[in-house]
Amino acid sequence: MGGEVMGISTTYVTCMMPFSYHERSKYKLYDTLKEQGYTFFTLDNLQLQKAFYGDICVLHEEMDQYFLPYIERRIFPKKEKSQAFLRYSKKVEQFATLHIHQKAYQFNVLSVDIIACPFQVGFISFRIELKGDYTFDEVVDFMHHIRILEPKMPDETGIQIRRHDQIFKSVSEYMLNDLCVFMHDFINHDAVRGGYFGSLPFFEDERMLLAGYIEPEESLSTAELYRLSQLDGLDEHGNPYISAENDEYMENYLDKRMNKRFSPKIEKLITEHVYMSIVLPHIPKKMQAIAQSRFMGTEYYQLILHYFYKLTLLKLSYLYSEVSVLHDQDYTEQLMEQIDQFSASYYFQEVSSRSTGIELANKLQEVFKIEQQYTEAKETLESLYRNQESTSTRRQNSLLFMLTIFTVLSGIYGMNLIIDEWKEPYKLSYLKSYTFFEWISFITAIFGIGLSIAVIATSGFSKIRLQLRKRKRRRYE
Repeated sequence: MGGEVMGISTTYVTCMMPFSYHERSKYKLYDTLKEQGYTFFTLDNLQLQKAFYGDICVLHEEMDQYFLPYIERRIFPKKEKSQAFLRYSKKVEQFATLHIHQKAYQFNVLSVDIIACPFQVGFISFRIELKGDYTFDEVVDFMHHIRILEPKMPDETGIQIRRHDQIFKSVSEYMLNDLCVFMHDFINHDAVRGGYFGSLPFFEDERMLLAGYIEPEESLSTAELYRLSQLDGLDEHGNPYISAENDEYMENYLDKRMNKRFSPKIEKLITEHVYMSIVLPHIPKKMQAIAQSRFMGTEYYQLILHYFYKLTLLKLSYLYSEVSVLHDQDYTEQLMEQIDQFSASYYFQEVSSRSTGIELANKLQEVFKIEQQYTEAKETLESLYRNQESTSTRRQNSLLFMLTIFTVLSGIYGMNLIIDEWKEPYKLSYLKSYTFFEWISFITAIFGIGLSIAVIATSGFSKIRLQLRKRKRRRYE
């Protein structure tokens, strides 16, 4: 296979780890990030164009012109507003080595981003430059292992990340015990599931979304492109691994997930877990610099935006799966408000003013199945709400039926039948002397009064809770 000898001259990797945080602790998170040396990212601060990307310059003016205005104000806020994407970045320049299966990969962590998004979803992104000379197989193998937060499969276990005298046995341990130790206090944890992954119980396969930029020394074959799309690296014996054999299958798979607009100079590969920018050999240096800048800039934000869409919809789907159909109508109403707010303020199919941006957004929408998830979540919530409303209506009708019976009984008796003992301080011993009709009057009065109090109390409590929820939502907005 050609990948056995082909080298990769330049490799950049960006890994994106999602997490969930508490709404009540968001302002403390912002302050802590600044105390830890993170800078609040704004397009106005032009000094940040070269601050976090190694030797690459990311033009803020291009990012400003790339996105449509209603998206731009969400992802590039000028102030720390909770309804926007708040990005805090820190230059790291930290060298470490990943060891796995007798292989050692030296890499440099250029910088770390922590992005707090709406709906209590966040991302920890770290940018890596792979240092040294590596073959295609080795680069793919490194990418395969660096995105696995907790290795569990036999061919993945045994990983070590070494930095000076420290050894970490997983990528998540390296990230949360070295790069971002302070984040332990802000990531939600589920007592039942335990560990980091209780933060997002719907998180897929405990692997991060990976964005890669490579400059191979020669064009890639169909098999190599497929291995790159799946991050099929090396097996435990150090041999190249591929998860498919049929050439026609691989070609059909790649046709649906590749953008060849600038081929044979630049190709984009987009799958459910991997975004790859492949800059082929012998292109002008200027085009190479533009490709690197866009990979770190506009393409990075496209990925973050659509990954946010995907995770938010997965979160809403998980939440409504936990709803009790008979008892959680108010909670379902809150979820419907959330998906309405999501669609009105954040979810837009048109996000870019550039044709290249439109093509990339459409491809990400298609690969991440965002429209399908959105339709399913909205229709399920609406159906769930209708069922709960129907149940609530039946319950109210039963209540009205009971009140009607009491009203009819009271109308039959009118004001003529009175139990004399009720005029005086009442004693339970009076019950022994009641006649049959006095018992009817007593039961009618007690249950009628109790039922009326229950109806009034329930109605009042529902109105108060509704007003409090509206007031809380106004504060959030």
